[in-house]
Amino acid sequence: MKKTVTLLLLVNAISIFSQELTLDLDNTIQRALEKDKSIKSAELSVDNATLDKKQAFKSGLPSVSYYLATTPDSEYSQGYLTLNQKIFDGGKTFIAIKNSNKYLEASQYGLEGTKNSVGISVTNQYICILKYQKQLEVLNNSKKELENNYKRINRLYELNLITKTEVLDLNYSLIELDSSVVQIENALEIAKLNLKNTIGISKNDTVNLQEINDLSIDIDSIDFDKDLREAKEKSISAKSAKVATELKKALEGTSRAELMPSVEFMLRHGNITQADGGVSNVFKNENVDTLSTISISGTLFDWGSNYDAYKQTKNNTKIAQEDEKEAQDSIEVNLRTSYLELLRLSKLKESKEKALESSSENFRYQKQRYEEQLINSTDFLNAENSLRESEIGLVNAELDLYYQYKNYLTLLK
Repeated sequence: MKKTVTLLLLVNAISIFSQELTLDLDNTIQRALEKDKSIKSAELSVDNATLDKKQAFKSGLPSVSYYLATTPDSEYSQGYLTLNQKIFDGGKTFIAIKNSNKYLEASQYGLEGTKNSVGISVTNQYICILKYQKQLEVLNNSKKELENNYKRINRLYELNLITKTEVLDLNYSLIELDSSVVQIENALEIAKLNLKNTIGISKNDTVNLQEINDLSIDIDSIDFDKDLREAKEKSISAKSAKVATELKKALEGTSRAELMPSVEFMLRHGNITQADGGVSNVFKNENVDTLSTISISGTLFDWGSNYDAYKQTKNNTKIAQEDEKEAQDSIEVNLRTSYLELLRLSKLKESKEKALESSSENFRYQKQRYEEQLINSTDFLNAENSLRESEIGLVNAELDLYYQYKNYLTLLK
């Protein structure tokens, strides 16, 4: 009795902390976007790039520092304020500001690319679950059909109207079907567990995924050449490759600026030398003075080290330009591959529709003949198995086509 009460309490406790969720594809993706760790990291990268942009702008503004010192015996003290302002630095400050905008742009593209990857990944998970659910539905319907026929055949066997082989054939098919059902149920459970982890909900929660209402894809409406031109110009991959080249080009300018001298203005106000006595004497009028200087500094000779570094950045720019060309090629290959797969899956869907139509008609005919004992169980089971495979084949083709279309659209982003 105590064990029963404890078990009931445990079940109630679990039910309190679990929930039942009904999700469609859009809000499943949205949940994943909110929970994904890589997106959070990409968002932090955008924040850092924004801060870098502010720092780059501030680096061109004047800075004010202070200095205050005294000897241990307070015999001498010194203190002053210093204002520094760069007048000329070979363009490094301007380039840094320009670079910061590009880094911010690159991090934003990275964030959008990560979101796209998460979105298409979740779409794949969602569709896999729908496949398993549909397959399970087909198998269970098939199981009911075979069970009804098994009962009928078993009665005929008891009346000695058929041989035991007929009964054994149906019994074997039912056992085999049960095995397939268990296999799909296990795969479905694992797929749902993975999705729960992706969208950040408890494994104890129950998730019901809504079917996708419209699986129709109009392949003829796709203008591949136009899509390819836009993808090479406007997609995240194209923009990311382009901004990477621009950043390398900007770094080339920074390296070139290292070859030039820098000019800086300094204004110092306070006790510039030293005051007799403690800190209180530092800012007395007789000890306060102002000093302004303009300094020019640069590297006179370094065995060509800075020039070598400059040549390296020029080479890095050329490498980035080649990478950008390679990215353009990859965009075309990936988009064309997806488009060709769309064409294949579209034709496959048509063939599966015809196959289902044919196998449905054949099953109805063979079932009637089987009930009239004009054919044996082997012929009936072959017709039933063909119908089952056609139903599953069409479901898979429809969902695969839908996923590939979503993937095609993602490649355009």
